[in-house]
Amino acid sequence: MKLTIDRALAQQNEKIAVVLCCGSEKIELSVELRRAECTRAEILGRVGMIPMKEKGQRFTIKHPNMKSFLEEVNRISESKDDGTLYIECSKEDLEQFNLLKN
Repeated sequence: MKLTIDRALAQQNEKIAVVLCCGSEKIELSVELRRAECTRAEILGRVGMIPMKEKGQRFTIKHPNMKSFLEEVNRISESKDDGTLYIECSKEDLEQFNLLKN
């Protein structure tokens, strides 16, 4: 029983990468979170921490309002595999962020 609890805790502590996707362009954000923190509100809060090109503006992404986004969040939080959350964006969605590429 203890082994099962330890395994479940370890799974909940696994890191989840957040990736904004626009077609073939993928931008991994530096807002990694733990699987246990993988909720719609937490994800959108972390995305909201990304600097905007227009200071003081709030971001908008159409995908988080869609059923497929919630299904993706549920897949990540309940899954034992892939630790990457993909957020589909339009080119306009990506352009509002001040994403410095190295």
